[in-house]
Amino acid sequence: MYSVIVPKLDRNLKCVCLSEKIHIDSQRETSMRDKLCYSVRDAASQLSLSLTKMFELIARGELQSFKLDGKRLVPGAALEDLVARKLAEQESVRSAVGFDTRV
Repeated sequence: MYSVIVPKLDRNLKCVCLSEKIHIDSQRETSMRDKLCYSVRDAASQLSLSLTKMFELIARGELQSFKLDGKRLVPGAALEDLVARKLAEQESVRSAVGFDTRV
């Protein structure tokens, strides 16, 4: 669960209550992470990538997937592995060219 500080808004502004939206999004995000496998569309959404890019990653062998009853699924662990590999690659490139990797 995320801790978020939301400032009080003036009622005259007629703003939507942000704390409820953030709470709902946090619940959805948590439940999505708990899934064992994702459809390619859901996996693309998790990584903020297009379907085309997802199928390219699968075709190149960078992202593991399998078919079950004709539907292609991507294990959640495969998504985590891909992100970890990409972060490690980026960090090694930054170290090689002398960028400060601390954020």
